[in-house]
Amino acid sequence: MTKRPILRIATIVLVVLATGLATACTGEYNPKSNQANDIASLWWVMLILACAVFAVVIGLAAWALFRPRKGPSTMDKPRSQFAFLLVGGAVIPLLILAAVFGYSLDVMGHTGSDQSGQLVVHVTGHQWWYDVEYPQQSVSATNVMYLPAHRQVKIILNSADVIHSFWVPELNGKTDIIPGVTNHLYITDPQPGTYIGHCAEFCGIGHTAMQIKVVVESQDAFDRWVANQGGKSQ
Repeated sequence: MTKRPILRIATIVLVVLATGLATACTGEYNPKSNQANDIASLWWVMLILACAVFAVVIGLAAWALFRPRKGPSTMDKPRSQFAFLLVGGAVIPLLILAAVFGYSLDVMGHTGSDQSGQLVVHVTGHQWWYDVEYPQQSVSATNVMYLPAHRQVKIILNSADVIHSFWVPELNGKTDIIPGVTNHLYITDPQPGTYIGHCAEFCGIGHTAMQIKVVVESQDAFDRWVANQGGKSQ
């Protein structure tokens, strides 16, 4: 084998390895609510499409590198070149992007809505902690949130100083907490467990330590916690 094919193979291997390193996962993601399941489904669809596109691109690159050159190719004809560029560079990417965009809109349309009997929680971001209030139960907490399992929860977000965010990956996507703006998010049918939320917007020197623990437990356990805090059950 001559040096040129060896260099070509080495280049392809390095590209594949570099791509794998650049896309390394940071941990296991286990969705535990309806919204998180929708986000996970969207992620899998995007991953599968991205892998398919990557495989096609690598396949075409390998074909271009190793195909025999015994005479003029059909790609040497201007009309064939134009058709190849139009279909491969415009039509197919447009169809893929349109499909992903449409699915994304569908996921965004199912982020939740007000329901009767839902639990309302107010969260205020501070440098560098979360103030959690339950107006229906007349209790509050700091950097910890207790939620009843298998129930609709509406979280109303405000900031007391700078831009923060509220992000519990297993329960829903990231929502910004902006001064002067009231945002909200819904968590539908959360599963029992303990989850760690993060501030994903740089908010100062204590940003990395700004976390909130979310404990999802049975309705009875939640009612006992409210009673222990001197609140009233709803």
